[in-house]
Amino acid sequence: MDVVVSNTVVFPTGAIAAALARRRHAWIIHEPVAGWHYDVPPFARWLLRHRGHTLATVSDFNRRAWCDWLGPVRIEVIDQWVELPDDGPLPPPIDDARPRILVVGATPRKRADEVLDAVGRLALLGTEVRLDVMGDGPVSYGDQLRTQAQRLGVAHFVRLLGPIDVSRRLLLQYAAVVVACRDETFGRAAVEALLAGVPVVAARAGATPAVLHGVPGGALYEPGDEASLAARVLHVLTSRQQPGSSASAAALHIAPWSDEMRFAAALQRLLNIDSEASR
Repeated sequence: MDVVVSNTVVFPTGAIAAALARRRHAWIIHEPVAGWHYDVPPFARWLLRHRGHTLATVSDFNRRAWCDWLGPVRIEVIDQWVELPDDGPLPPPIDDARPRILVVGATPRKRADEVLDAVGRLALLGTEVRLDVMGDGPVSYGDQLRTQAQRLGVAHFVRLLGPIDVSRRLLLQYAAVVVACRDETFGRAAVEALLAGVPVVAARAGATPAVLHGVPGGALYEPGDEASLAARVLHVLTSRQQPGSSASAAALHIAPWSDEMRFAAALQRLLNIDSEASR
């Protein structure tokens, strides 16, 4: 073993193991600063600042956020690899021709409540859209979403699905995937949707705008503006019904994210940097 690679900052086990074994250590940071750094143990924060480690993260957005918090440290950006299985489980079937949109993540950080407000606005304008929220989350947040849906008069259009493995088959059930999170560190949900040829509507915040830059089938809205979000969703739904959809072009544009060898080369570059830094 020449090098230890860690994938989390919350549990600094890899850093400790590398120190005890006197091996080089490369630390890949996936977590966001906002909402996480208070849970980083003080010892892990000290280790992150220690110059004996090579630090890397998954986007320039996250690199800048962690540099601002940690101070004068060097953090590399490493290309990511996203594997999207073709097959997988589906949500319960529903006999309804209304278009469906998906939010991946049932926690407050993913802001399904913001998407729900946009669904309510669309219903008032005469466009009925079904919303599925997928993933684990606090029971209290699920109750909040149900109450909100009742208040907006769209409870019969909203489902909280719980955790389901993401696959191309699953994503193709939806007219669009909405990413409302403000601090996505990479934008995996957006990449997975685009790999499946499904349009993405995302908040102009976090790392997702960089993923969608120049990609056909991607639309950005101003965070917190449900009118802007509703307009983008409506535009995507309308465009999807027209011949010559841009979904396949988007999938081609985003295809490098699914290249395992691209990730392997990026990891090798990181380890080479780590080797040079240790000399």
